[in-house]
Amino acid sequence: MINLIAEIGGNHDGNINLAKDMIDAAAQNGANYVKFQSWREKDLRHGPWDEDDAPFLHYKNKRDFYKTSELLDEQHHELIDHCKKQNIKFLTTCFNRGRVDFLSKLGLDSIKIAGCDATSESMIKDLSQVFDRVIVSTGMASNEEITTLAKQLHKLETDFVLMHCVSMYPTPINKVSLPRMDYIKKLAIENPDNNWEVSAPSQGEFGISDHSLGVNVAIAAATRGATWIEKHFTIDNNLPGPDNKMSITPSELKTMRDFSNDYEIMLNNESKEVAAEEMNLRKIIDGRFGDNS
Repeated sequence: MINLIAEIGGNHDGNINLAKDMIDAAAQNGANYVKFQSWREKDLRHGPWDEDDAPFLHYKNKRDFYKTSELLDEQHHELIDHCKKQNIKFLTTCFNRGRVDFLSKLGLDSIKIAGCDATSESMIKDLSQVFDRVIVSTGMASNEEITTLAKQLHKLETDFVLMHCVSMYPTPINKVSLPRMDYIKKLAIENPDNNWEVSAPSQGEFGISDHSLGVNVAIAAATRGATWIEKHFTIDNNLPGPDNKMSITPSELKTMRDFSNDYEIMLNNESKEVAAEEMNLRKIIDGRFGDNS
C-alpha cells in the first residue's frame, strides 16, 4: 500500500478552522495522513530568525511566523478529533525531546522526525520507545550520516520509514537523483550491519518527503518502491505563509491517489501470459483479410 501524507505544516497560519478545511480536502482526495508540526515558539533558540527584525511575508518578523503558526496543545486534540470524523490519521513532527511525553499521549500510531534531526540519536531512541512507527526524513544529511541513521533504525524495536528528501523549497528537478532514492531504499530495507539482509524485529520501508513542484517526483518515487509519499498540501496556493505557494492542491493530491491505486493493481498482477480476452479476440480477427502466414 502506498501511504500519502498531506503535509499541512504551518499552512493553516494559526487559523484552526482553515486547518480543518485542509484536513477535509486531504481526506476527500485520498490522503492517508495529514501532518502538522509540533514546535513551540518559546522553545525556539536565538538564531538567524532573530537577527533581522524586518517584516517576513505578512508576519512582523521571522520569529512571529513561528508564534503565529504554532499549533497549541489543545489544538492538537481538537484536530485529532476532527481527523477521526473524516477517517484520516493525524501525524506530526517532533522537534525537541521535551515534546516526546506530550506527543506520546495523543494516541498516534506514527511520529515524524525532520531531516534536521536525522542525527539526533537520543530523540530518535526516545520516540521509538513510545510510537509504533518512526518516519525519518534525510534532508540535509550526508550519506555517512544516513548510513549511521539506518543502522540505528534497524536496531530499534519499532517499524520505521526512511525518507528520501532534498531540503530545498521548492526543489529544482535537477537536484532530484533517482540513484540516491535507490541508495536510501536499500538502506531502509536491508541492514548494513547484517550483510545487507532484511532484519527483524524492525521492519524498514522506503519513502519520500518531496518538495518539488507538482507530483512527477512523487510518482517517480512510487515506481522506485516508495510506500510512503509526503507532499506539502494546501487548498489554495495564494494563501499567506512560506509554504502555500509550493504545496500541492486537492486536484494534484487526487492525481497522486489515482496513480497510486492503479500502480498497485499493476504491481500486484504477477501474470506474464497473454490475457484470455486477447486470445478470444484473436479468434475473431485472425485471418480476417486473408491468409498471411
